[in-house]
Amino acid sequence: MFYLRSILMLLLCSFTLSSYSQLSDFTLNVSSTAETCTSNGMLEMNVSNTTPGSEIRYKLYLAPDFVSHIAETMAPSFVTLQAGVYRVRATQTLGFQFNIEEVDVEIEDLVEKLDFELSDSAALDCNETATLTVTVLAGNPTFYEIISGPVTRPLQASNQFTNLSSGTYTVRVFDDCNDALTKAYTFAIGNNNFSIGAPSFPEVASSCSSTTIVNKISSNTAAPILYPLTVNYTVFAPDGSVAQSIAQIITTGDPISFELSQNIPLFGNQLFLVNIEVSDNCSNVFAGQFEINPNPN
Repeated sequence: MFYLRSILMLLLCSFTLSSYSQLSDFTLNVSSTAETCTSNGMLEMNVSNTTPGSEIRYKLYLAPDFVSHIAETMAPSFVTLQAGVYRVRATQTLGFQFNIEEVDVEIEDLVEKLDFELSDSAALDCNETATLTVTVLAGNPTFYEIISGPVTRPLQASNQFTNLSSGTYTVRVFDDCNDALTKAYTFAIGNNNFSIGAPSFPEVASSCSSTTIVNKISSNTAAPILYPLTVNYTVFAPDGSVAQSIAQIITTGDPISFELSQNIPLFGNQLFLVNIEVSDNCSNVFAGQFEINPNPN
C-alpha cells in the first residue's frame, strides 16, 4: 500500500513539474498615441496566448539605446512620453521560467509649437496710448497676458492690449496644451517731443546783407518725429521790431533728428534775435529764441 502511494505521489509531482516546464509563446501588440502636447505621447500594450498564472513585466527602451531601459512597469501602458522610436520588451514569468517578446514602435511628433510676433499701433493720430497686438504664427493660442512692463495685464482671451504707454512689455501666450511662450517688446508712442538746437553759421560769409542759419531738431525720446512740421521764423530788428516772418513746411525727414536751414537778413554788425517755432498736426508747439551775432569770432 505504501509502495502504491509513493508511485502516485511521484506521478503527481512529475505532472506538476511538466506543467511549469514550458511557457507558451505569447503575442505582444503595442499601439502608440502621438505626442500632440509636450510629453503626452503614450504606448499601450496588449498580450495574448499567455500561460495561465504567469506574470508579464514590461521594459521600455528609447532608440538608439536598446541596452538600458528608461522605464519598467507591470501596467499595460507607458505614459508621458515624447516623440521617438521605442522598444517594448515584455517578459512572461512563471516560477523560474520566462520568455520574452519585443516590439519596436514609433510615437509621432504632432506637436504644433507656439510662435507669435508683437506689433504696436503707432499713435500717428496723436493719441497718448497705443495698442499692442499679438499675431500668432503657429500653434493654437488660448490666453494672453502682460507679465511685466509699465503696466501688467491678467490673462485674457483677446490678442490685443489697449491703452498702453511707451515702454518695454513682456507678453506671455498660452496654448491649448497649457504650454507658454514669452517675448519682450519695446515701443515708443509717436507723439512729438523734440528740442531746437542753437544756430550755426557758414564758415565763410557769402553776403553782407544776409546769412544762412542752421538749427538741429532732435527727438528727446525714443519716439520717432512725426511729420509734417510747420516752421515759423520771426526775425527781430535790433530795435525789437519785427523785421521779417518766414514760414516753411517740412513734409518728411529723419525720424530722430534733422537740420533746419533758413536764410535771414542781417543788420550790419548789430546783434539781433530770431524766434523759431515748430508745430505739428498734434497741436504740439516747440519754440526757441536765439541771439544772432554777425561778427565772426
